[in-house]
Amino acid sequence: MDLKETGSEIDERLHWYFQTKKAPLLRYFGECSRRHGPLDVVDIGAGSGFFSGELERRYGESIGRLTLVDSAYTSADVTQAGPGRATRTTLLPAEICGSFLVMMDVLEHLDNDRLFLADLRGRLSGENPFFITVPAFDALWSGHDVYLGHRRRYTLAHLRALLGANGFEVKRGYYLYASIFPLVYMARMLKRTAAATSDLAPVHPWVNALLTRVLSWEMAISRRNGLFGVTCVAEGSVHGR
Repeated sequence: MDLKETGSEIDERLHWYFQTKKAPLLRYFGECSRRHGPLDVVDIGAGSGFFSGELERRYGESIGRLTLVDSAYTSADVTQAGPGRATRTTLLPAEICGSFLVMMDVLEHLDNDRLFLADLRGRLSGENPFFITVPAFDALWSGHDVYLGHRRRYTLAHLRALLGANGFEVKRGYYLYASIFPLVYMARMLKRTAAATSDLAPVHPWVNALLTRVLSWEMAISRRNGLFGVTCVAEGSVHGR
C-alpha cells in the first residue's frame, strides 16, 4: 500500500476504502490459519502497516513473526517498533519459509513485475499462501495512477497469467468495488486531463458510513465477481523453488 495513498488527512481506521478492503484479506488469512495453523506474515509494500495491523488485531494468536517490508521506509521507520509486534525493513528477507504473503497494491509500481516475482519466489521455501491486490482496467487510468507512480493496471486474466508464469498458483481471483465502478469511471474520465492527484480523500461522515455499509455487503459476496471492478484480487499459494 503506497504511503502516498493515505496522506495526512485520511484516517484508515474510519475511511470506507480501508475498512472495506481489509475484509477479503482477513477472510482469506482466517481460512489459511485454520488450515495451516499459526503463520508468519510478510507484508510487502506495507506502507503504514494498516492491513498487517488489522490482521494482528483479528488473528494475533495465529500470527508468528510479522514483517513489514517497504523500500520507502526511512532509517527512523526501521528502528521504530511497527504496529503491534511487527518489525520493519526496507529489503525483502533473504529467506521466507511457510509465511503468509501480503501484497496490497504493489505490483503496479514495479518496472518489471515478472522479475520481482521471480526474485521473491527464489527466496521462498515450503508452502506460502498469498493475498495480492492490484488496480484494475486500463480504462480507469487517470492522474490518480500518475500521482501514485503506477506503471500499469491489470485484468484478472493478466494477473493470473503473470502469477502463474512465476509459479504462483492462483486458487481464486475476483474483482472488488464493482458497485462503485460506474462512478469511478465517470469521475476519472472527467478528470483525465487534470493534474496528477490522489482520488482518495476524506468524505462527509454520512457518505463514509453509506459507502462502508454498501461495500461491506459487496465484500461478503466479492468472490463471485469475475466480471469487473476497480481492484483485482488473487488468492493462492506458492512453493519455493
